[in-house]
Amino acid sequence: MIEFQQITKRYDQRKEPFFALNQVSLSIPDGSITGILGQSGAGKSTLLRLINGLVRPTSGKVLIDGQEIQQLKDAQLRPIRHQMSMIFQHFNLFATKTVYQNIAIALQAVGVPKDQHQKRITKVLNEVGLPHKIDSYPSQLSGGEKQRVGIARALITEPKYLLCDEITSALDPKSAKEILELLRRIHQERKLTIVFITHQIEAVMALCQEVILMEEGAVIHRSSTLDLFLHIDNPTTATYLKAVIYDVQIEHDNVYQLIYVGKILQEDSILSHMIRTFHVDVNIIHAKVLLIGEEHLGYLYLQIIGDKQSQAITYLREQGILVHALENQRFLEKKS
Repeated sequence: MIEFQQITKRYDQRKEPFFALNQVSLSIPDGSITGILGQSGAGKSTLLRLINGLVRPTSGKVLIDGQEIQQLKDAQLRPIRHQMSMIFQHFNLFATKTVYQNIAIALQAVGVPKDQHQKRITKVLNEVGLPHKIDSYPSQLSGGEKQRVGIARALITEPKYLLCDEITSALDPKSAKEILELLRRIHQERKLTIVFITHQIEAVMALCQEVILMEEGAVIHRSSTLDLFLHIDNPTTATYLKAVIYDVQIEHDNVYQLIYVGKILQEDSILSHMIRTFHVDVNIIHAKVLLIGEEHLGYLYLQIIGDKQSQAITYLREQGILVHALENQRFLEKKS
């Protein structure tokens, strides 16, 4: 387990002290995929580098499997670092070395005998889908292939923790999706812990089981990824969700936002039953379904009109659907 206890990281190079992290306390359980989401300067990369001791806190404690790493000498810290591997945004491959040689560097660093290199490198390249690129140079690879080599190099030492720093930010959408799918498969097969730093909400949706939001060196929200998208009325998180949830312009009265998990509306004919039972008229304004990990999450915007409107809304909520009344935005503009 990774634990941060009252972590502060202060830099004094400026006229006034700058706090990259300010009183951060959280834990990352073993076997999880945790996304740390925030804009540039939020403190997420500093937090990541505290894990492997590349950055030391000004105050507070960082514990890895119960050991306070900032109290350890280099010789004591080395075996802990061997349990961690880092993947970078810009690949960090040596241009003059082949794929084989780039991966072998990691084996040399942890003292694996040279006669074991060929077998282990061939195995990990099969795992990331690049066995045919073993003798290629980085200049002969696409961006997605370079990142696969970076993942292979990270996995070759069989780490417990995989630290990912904006690793999809430099990739095109197709390559980014493939990398996220690869990481999900690796997690399922190896059961390792993945800490995934990103400013892309789409990457969190596709990969992470839980999400930590950071702003100005502080944690402002933590929840499961699904819960983040279920409660989009939270002003703290709404800014991050607008990029993927259609911001509907409401120009009618009696409009409601329905949020539901799975395909319950289609499978159980809930809407049809509501219309027949409560004799309401329904106008569908907008609908969207997102894939959060392996779970479908639906957003449906309805205008519901009728004398038994309130009973109809109560019925929807009893079926496990989140229902929010939305204001007519033209009316709001007139009021302001």
